[in-house]
Amino acid sequence: SVPNPSEWAASVDNRPEYADLWMVDVDGVAQVNLTKGGSVDMMPTWSTNGQLYFVSNRSGAESLWSMETREAVLAARGGASAINAGENSATVAAPTDN
Repeated sequence: SVPNPSEWAASVDNRPEYADLWMVDVDGVAQVNLTKGGSVDMMPTWSTNGQLYFVSNRSGAESLWSMETREAVLAARGGASAINAGENSATVAAPTDN
């Protein structure tokens, strides 16, 4: 999720103030917030071993980060306890710096 581009396009570095990565199941119902906070997380890429790699400035400089996605996949399928009762969204464990 990236804020409206018209709100950040005029910034000095032409980047949003923040951007989160989400995963959604195929029917669009279950939504899993993979990252959240005050950082810019972009350019996600799936690996063949289930890791998700992405670029983030959460450490103060743009770096490559990774995270295990097993819990997120279960949550997106609606089968994980991470999904809040009465809501269709979940948050997974924090990524690690690579």
